[in-house]
This record gives sequence, structure tokens and C-alpha cells, in this order.
Amino acid sequence: MKERTFAPFIDGTLKGPNVTFALIRHYLSKLDISKADKILFVADGAGWIWTRVPALMTSSGLRPSQCYELIDFYHAAEHPGEVADLQKDWKKAKKKRWINKNRSLLKKGNADKVINSIDELCKGKRIKNLRRELNYFITGQSRVLI
Repeated sequence: MKERTFAPFIDGTLKGPNVTFALIRHYLSKLDISKADKILFVADGAGWIWTRVPALMTSSGLRPSQCYELIDFYHAAEHPGEVADLQKDWKKAKKKRWINKNRSLLKKGNADKVINSIDELCKGKRIKNLRRELNYFITGQSRVLI
């Protein structure tokens, strides 16, 4: 069941991630979140978020079996475009096809195929930004991408 007694917060004026997570921790305590059957943490793939989630779970009295993590589709779907933009020898139509194919794979939950597709582009190349995009999906693979 979704909690509907208060609106989610979106505030760009908070003083960094620790303050943001302290606020989340406070909200979760008010909800007595440890009694929930399942908890879904949804965010983009930024490491600074996901490195703080385990401590948030523990401090909120949550068990790992209650918790699921998800990288949302809209954040993940930006990355195939970043990969295609790095392919300087591709024409616009090829970039668009590649982006659409890989976004479709993500939508179907096939992050492994996206990883393979990017990995193929990396072979024989030393492109730091391309490897960064590959690592985004490798790191986030343990979270269901939808």
C-alpha cells in the first residue's frame, strides 16, 4: 500500500546528500517504515545515493529482505544517448537506431544486453567516457532497470 498522507519532497536547497538522507530518515521514522512488507528505493544511478541506502535501511530498522532497489528507466535511458554521442563516425540515423534499440532493451529489463552492446563498442578503444557509460550499467545491474 502506498503512503499518501504527505507529499514527496523535491528541494534543491538542501545542504548536501547527508542532510537529504537525514530528512528521508526522519520521514521514514514517522511512517514507522519497519512494519512495511516491502520497500522500494528508486533513484538514478548516482553512486552517492546508493552508497547511503544501506545505512538508511539499517537506521530505519529495515531488513534486507524487505528492501528493493531500482534505477528508474528515465535516468537509465539517458545513457544510450550518451554512448551514441561518443560515436563520432556514426551518422545521425545510426545513432538514433542504436539508442532506440538499447532503450527498448532496458524497458524489457535486458540491461545485460545493453552492457554487451556497449562492451562491443569498447573493444580495442581507450575511450574513458565510453567506459564510464559501460560502468554505469555494470554497477547498476544489481538493481532492476525499468
